[in-house]
Amino acid sequence: MPPLSALLPPSSWDSHIHITDPTAFPFPSSASTTSGYTPHAASLSSALSNASLLSLPNLVLVQPSTYGFDNSCLLHYLDLINSRTNSHPDASANESDNTARNNAASTNGAAANNRARGVIVLDLGSAGPSDAQLRRYHARGVRGVRINLKSVGRRMEPRELRALLGRYADRLRRAGGGAEGWALQLYVDMRDLHALEEFVDEHISPYYVRSSPQAAEGSGGLKLVVDHMGSPDRIARNLGDMPGWEALRRLMTRE
Repeated sequence: MPPLSALLPPSSWDSHIHITDPTAFPFPSSASTTSGYTPHAASLSSALSNASLLSLPNLVLVQPSTYGFDNSCLLHYLDLINSRTNSHPDASANESDNTARNNAASTNGAAANNRARGVIVLDLGSAGPSDAQLRRYHARGVRGVRINLKSVGRRMEPRELRALLGRYADRLRRAGGGAEGWALQLYVDMRDLHALEEFVDEHISPYYVRSSPQAAEGSGGLKLVVDHMGSPDRIARNLGDMPGWEALRRLMTRE
């Protein structure tokens, strides 16, 4: 069997990985309660080793529910992979970071610069993030905002869910170039995907649903990413038997 590197397109992406570092970035005391699982460490070194094994030189770091609205860990390692650590006073470096940066530069022979993207979470309460803050995130490689209801077991009525997504879409649209080409990455119960069709008609124009946030880059307006392949509770032998499958199919095939 040929190696994976011969089967995958050049410069392929791992479109969804989590990095957690409870030593440098301690989990909040409520992490187990809010995330629905007991968090554990997931190191950059392990992520890079896995990327090398799978011949995926580019990475998308996704904010896990463990850290809530605190994107510090993700941004730190995003800077590290992209060799931008020294450009940001809020991103510290140590000896192990330097080793990880060197590994990031050498994995699959890919250049360290610009090989990673980030999907963060935003709290729209109070004033929310400023346009300047969104521009700083963009400069650091952020290209998406995650809305995670599945991990906390939350479901919304269709109108309520569309209103929530609309608030995020409006905020990113108002940022102009500060959030150009960003994606809304939605992790919800598959049974609730039917609520997205009307939202897409209203906010995603031209219609564009992508399977990964890095694919949205360079293509203009706001994009939609359906997280975890639609997040079915189980895979049925007959896909049509899964609640929400038809809505997902329509989202993915609609022109």
